[in-house]
Amino acid sequence: MANLVFSQGIEWGKIEQIPEGYHYVIDSNSNGDIIVGGFELNSDYAMQIYYKQDNQDWIEIPGNEQVAIMNGDVLITDTQNIYVCDFAMGLYGTNDLGNIWTGLAELTNEGCSAFNIHDSGTFFAGMTYTGIGFIHRSFDNGLSWESISLPDYNSNYPVEHIEFDSEGNIYLGTINGIYKSTDIGENWQKMNSGINGEHVSSIFIDDNDNIYIYTTYSAQSDGMYYSFDNAESWVGMPIPDYYVVDIVAQDDIILIIDGYNNIQLTEDLGNTWYISNEGLNDNSLYSLQLVQNNIIYAGGRYIHKSNSSIDECIDLSGLDFGPCAMELGIGYVNGECSYVSGCGWILNGIDYSDASFDSMDECEEACASGDMTCEEIESLYDMLHTGEYATCEFDNDCMAVWGDCSVGLGGCHYSVSVENYPDNEIDALVDLWLEGDCMSWVCDCSEEPYAQCIDGTCTSAYCMSDNPAGCDQTGCDEGYECVVVPGECVPSWCGCDVFYGDWFCTEDCGGGSCVESGLLGDLNGDGVINVMDIVLAVDAILHAEYDPMGDINGDGQLNVVDIVQLVNLILG
Repeated sequence: MANLVFSQGIEWGKIEQIPEGYHYVIDSNSNGDIIVGGFELNSDYAMQIYYKQDNQDWIEIPGNEQVAIMNGDVLITDTQNIYVCDFAMGLYGTNDLGNIWTGLAELTNEGCSAFNIHDSGTFFAGMTYTGIGFIHRSFDNGLSWESISLPDYNSNYPVEHIEFDSEGNIYLGTINGIYKSTDIGENWQKMNSGINGEHVSSIFIDDNDNIYIYTTYSAQSDGMYYSFDNAESWVGMPIPDYYVVDIVAQDDIILIIDGYNNIQLTEDLGNTWYISNEGLNDNSLYSLQLVQNNIIYAGGRYIHKSNSSIDECIDLSGLDFGPCAMELGIGYVNGECSYVSGCGWILNGIDYSDASFDSMDECEEACASGDMTCEEIESLYDMLHTGEYATCEFDNDCMAVWGDCSVGLGGCHYSVSVENYPDNEIDALVDLWLEGDCMSWVCDCSEEPYAQCIDGTCTSAYCMSDNPAGCDQTGCDEGYECVVVPGECVPSWCGCDVFYGDWFCTEDCGGGSCVESGLLGDLNGDGVINVMDIVLAVDAILHAEYDPMGDINGDGQLNVVDIVQLVNLILG
């Protein structure tokens, strides 16, 4: 199986030709032309727009003076028509790079909350005031509009996002969730299966028609979701912060602006995030745009451009393309770029031609491992001690481990999952930390705590003795089961008093003890239930002894009822 390789953190360069502004948003067309729109921070906060044709320099184009504040989408078509969607003032357009703009109410007679143009040429817009519960459609380039009702729309806010997939399906991001149309807007269906908070704050559809959204509740954040089945269902994914400002994605690589003004990247659907801020100088990031060659632009007070693309590097290790000696190209194999031979790039129905490179330099640029920053090492280290790496059901699913604050990385102690803890990855991060000369301070730690499972998460309990609770809370090792043994009083739950360092427990005897597992009814452990087991059970009853293997009905007692049930087991 081919593996994706995260080759390098993204480095950013500021576009010096574009001055400081605010809420810069970006769009591009299939020709490589790029448009940037925002508004000035000085004078009368006028709209300012900059344009770049393919690889040419940026030029400022005349803005529409009627739009005091540009607060919405910008769009450039393949024929270089430019549209500006302003939430308050409406939709404006120019077909001559800003020399002449449409007038007030010429395209829309009210504010524009969202705008996009379908491949069919059909205009779609969200109207700020009369458009609540509707999407507006125009077949004549905005000269006239028809309003189409959205089903089950029960809020007082207009459509905020309009996106299309490669099949021409239309997706609306609204305060009521996702709406989808497969017939150019004639009919709509709400597509919220799996979504909790339904207010869609950000949405992105990649080249493979995978959809990524960030949602909120009415007054609090919710989370990020993805759909790989055209919005039929949604799956939640971890995010590194409480909020997501914007999203872009290319294949399995996802970038976001988080709530703390960082750009973060993941290639494993959110299980691992990398901060990619190198070269960024913007305290108010607002938008991301993916353009040709997978270059990314980031907008806020300034415009930054990534110095490299986010192409995937596909590891071809372990793949056999056949016995032919034909040279297929250059690929990334066993940790290095090399020539790949075989009968063809198609293997088991999968076309791997996208994993090939035209030159060694191209391969090494995409696949060479980049150095992690100290900040990235620390972030990943903390992540590997939380979440899925600290899940549990019982105390014995957890273990206490020492952190590496002796070299300035992490804290003193962590409580983590015995099964999931990635020892080797942690050791590798420590090595990177030392190699990168990241150490800045050391710590003085107390004794290792007890690792307790609380609400499904391994938690450090600073009571230095073991938890005295029964196995109902602490669990049993493999080959043992938890049984309430008569005459043994073990509490069912205990907690740690951090102040005194002592355990406090419930006043009951139902905690249970771990006994060796076996076949219920097999008192002599020979693997068969027969008359010998009845003899042993009767003998235990006569001597007032308890054997959990003879307690057939599980009532904590061994008596004649169990003998009857044991006989029934033998008779079948």
